[in-house]
Amino acid sequence: MARRPVQNPFVLLTRDIPVEGLVRDLDLAELAPRVFAESTEAKPGPDLRVQITASRNDSDVIVSGELSGTADMACSRCLKPVTVKITGEFGVTFVPPGREAKEDDLDVVPYKDEEIDLEPVLREELLLALPVAPICADDCRGLCPRCGHDLNQGACECPPEPKDDRWAALRHMKLQ
Repeated sequence: MARRPVQNPFVLLTRDIPVEGLVRDLDLAELAPRVFAESTEAKPGPDLRVQITASRNDSDVIVSGELSGTADMACSRCLKPVTVKITGEFGVTFVPPGREAKEDDLDVVPYKDEEIDLEPVLREELLLALPVAPICADDCRGLCPRCGHDLNQGACECPPEPKDDRWAALRHMKLQ
């Protein structure tokens, strides 16, 4: 009984990978919104892509890839929208059932039947490629921690912070 062809662009069939290897350019427009909605406040840009190269080594399949594109995020200092560049490279070895990966083999993933599902790997790589604390500009002054005023627009009306003198007595101590 012949199997139906897989329509999911993120699934590779081992039988479709020729000896010389396979190169695919995948648009992440379908995958990225699900990843970003589940995990972060970022919004994927329309140019988010991954180019993968798959090759076989007996029953193992080695997949490497390069992520590229942009995402819209909030500046971690002032919360204004900022477009960040997303880039990243990865490599994963998919192994058939019955061949277990060693504990330290973080880049070894089992596959089932002939289907190699790239979606979990791509999801992880997308999240790892996002900056933890994006900023709109190196000199962004952020928000006032008391009133929330954008300090990039000028000083706020808050009085100066009172001086913290809890450690003042230690300044006069002499250690021998």
